[in-house]
Amino acid sequence: MNYEIIKNLIDNNRYNEALAKLDILIAQNPNDDEAYYIKGKVYQRLSQWGNAIKTYNKAIELNPESKAVTALDMLYDILKSINNNIIST
Repeated sequence: MNYEIIKNLIDNNRYNEALAKLDILIAQNPNDDEAYYIKGKVYQRLSQWGNAIKTYNKAIELNPESKAVTALDMLYDILKSINNNIIST
């Protein structure tokens, strides 16, 4: 299975199918930081913040230079903004 299939599913908002395929990839290669990074992106699109954070952290644990580092920083900025908007209303 390649990432193009998964990215196509994500682009077509078929997130549950993408997550299922990512789970298969991770089961086959538990050290695949790219799979965890992409899985984190799917969780983020689903607004499953906790799952996104955990999954990004796993990618970073496997590869400290993973794209998940930037994605996690951006997610924290988004969550801070959401929190600030809630507090100020």
